[in-house]
Order: sequence, then structure tokens, then C-alpha cells
Amino acid sequence: MFKQKGFLPLALALLLLLGAQFFMSPPPNWMPSFSGSDEIPYGADVFYKSLTYLFPGQEIRVNRENFYTALADQPGDKNLIMLDLKPEMDNREREVLFDWVNRGGMVFIAAGVFDRAMRDSLGLDIDIEPLTGDTLETTPADTMNLSGVGLAERYFSSFDSGSALVLRKDARGRAIYLKQAHGRGFFYLNLRPFAFANYNILMRSSLRFVEEAMLQLPPRTVIWDEYHKSLKKQAAQTPMRYILDQPALRAAWFTLLALIASFLLLGGRRRQKAIPVIEAPKNESVNYLKTLGRFSVRRTSPLSLIKLKKKLALAWLRQQYGLDARALDKQVAAELARRNILTEKEARQWVMTMSMAGKKRFYQPDELKKMATIIQKIYRPRT
Repeated sequence: MFKQKGFLPLALALLLLLGAQFFMSPPPNWMPSFSGSDEIPYGADVFYKSLTYLFPGQEIRVNRENFYTALADQPGDKNLIMLDLKPEMDNREREVLFDWVNRGGMVFIAAGVFDRAMRDSLGLDIDIEPLTGDTLETTPADTMNLSGVGLAERYFSSFDSGSALVLRKDARGRAIYLKQAHGRGFFYLNLRPFAFANYNILMRSSLRFVEEAMLQLPPRTVIWDEYHKSLKKQAAQTPMRYILDQPALRAAWFTLLALIASFLLLGGRRRQKAIPVIEAPKNESVNYLKTLGRFSVRRTSPLSLIKLKKKLALAWLRQQYGLDARALDKQVAAELARRNILTEKEARQWVMTMSMAGKKRFYQPDELKKMATIIQKIYRPRT
């Protein structure tokens, strides 16, 4: 009793700690996921939901597969939107993407970094100018400077002026948004992915920049890419990782471990008598019928056997299904079929056999066996 009283304050303290962790507001997650389903500061929930009015009347689809699965057979009459710090594609995906654009597809990519293969394929060079702080400068319609903490200003230092058109410049007149022709389609390349994040749209008024960027794309069906997100690929998508990433769940997990340890230390000596498992009684009606059948055959009393089978069959229906079948008429046959005990044909045959059972004084062995087989059909398990 003394040990139990000493355990109560510890358990109460742990419960209070768990409650405080549960109701405490979690700190903001500043990881740049750029996912259309994330409402964190650098998610893209606001941008994704705004696509319905940026492209009125157009279908918005979500891609969660690699491009050689999603675009290989896709006609080039749609817009594809990719948003990430550094979209990563293998050579096969890149070939499928370029082939899709060559057939008329429009691809908008807002990224901080384009891999070398992409830059070489499009004939681009990107330069970087480090930043000293968190800056936001909104300038006239043709320029914009927007970046996050610790990032760098990126701009296109060289490109093919014969196939590329500058759509936007930063405050220093450097290209940050290009329209690059490729076959019958175009690449729209933007170096300001953070402008499309929730925080900058809601708190820093980058909505105008986003709207003007989207106005360059034709009014078509939009494919929102959720597959090429570098942060999601890096994170291990396991239940334990999710628990440890959430402050409240992490606190609950360690509290549970503490409670288990406390129980093992303080209540380990307590023993409880095993509770026996009580199994439901088995229905031995069928075995009982078989035993009676063998007994009746030995005594050569076919008439009493068939009467007993009839009596037990009626009792079975009443006990198992609550069905009073003593009338043995068309209504009984219809009820057997309706409850899926027998098919309609079997039900009619069963009622007819039960009606004739016991009315004759003598039965041939084959006749007796046939009647018994028909009567016993009600004992089959239902499907």
C-alpha cells in the first residue's frame, strides 16, 4: 500500500507534463518543403489553392509519380508546375520531360538551383551573390528581389537570347525569370522559389509577383508536381520519424517510456492470476444427428429416423434463424431463399421433401438416403 501511495505523485507529475506538452503551441517549422499540402511558412499551400483562380475553369491535377510514368503518354497540352529548392531528376526523367515540352507542353520551374544537366541542355549559366541578411525589396513591375534568411541572390548570367525571353528582372536589372523555347513548348524558369511560399505570399506581399509569373502561362489544365520535392525525399517517412518530429507526440512517447520504466521498477513484483479463456460451446447438432442415424440404421427403423431428422431440422431452423417452418408451405420456401439459407430451387425441393417425410410406412434404402441428403442441406454454412 505504501509503495502505491509513493507512485501516485510521480504518475500525477508525468500526466501534468504530458498535458502541458499537448496543449503547448508547437514552434513554427521553417523547413522549405514547398509542398502544396503544407501550411508551414515555407510550404506552398496558399499558392496551390490559388491555382483555381489563377487558371479559372481549368482542371488542377497533382502528380505523385516520376516523369517517365506520368508524362510518357501524356499529350503536350497542359501546364506543369514544379516548385522546390533543387528539383532532382535522373537522365531518363529529364529526357521524358524535354520530349513532353517538345510536343507542346509548358513547364514552369521555380527553383534556387538547377542541376548541371538541365543548365547544359538549355544553355544557361547561373551566378550567385551572397546576402548579408533577410531582405525583401519590391520594385516596379519588371524587377523583384526576394530571398530568405542565409540564402543568396541568384540570377541568369548567360542564356541563349535567340530562344529565351526575359520575363522578370531583379532590382539590379539581372534576369531572374526566363521563357525558354524548346520545340513546340516552353520552359518557364524562375529563380525565386521563396516568393511562392506561404510566408512570403501572406506576410510579404509577393502575391503580385506570383500572379504575374502565372499570367505568362497559357490557360490550360495544370499539373502540380508533388513528386520532385528534395526535402520529402531526404526525410525518412516512417512512423517513428513522424512521432519524433512532432513535439507533442515526442513528449507523449518519452512519457510512455517513463511510465513503462516506472511500472517495471515499482510494480514488477505484483502478480496476477491468469484469467482462463472460456471458449464458446460448440454446436454438436450435426454429430448428434450422425450418431442417431447410425443407431437407427442398426435397429433398422427407417421411419423413426426420417421423422427424427424432420423434427431436428425444424428445431434447427427455429433455433438458428428464428424461423417457424412447421407449415412447410410456399411462404416457408420463400423465406428460406430470402435468407440465403437455400437457393429457390433447393428451398422448394426441401419443403416438398419435408412435407412427404414420415407419411409412408416403408422406405427403400436409396429413397431414405436421398431424403436425408435433401433435408441436411440446411446445415451447410452460408456464403
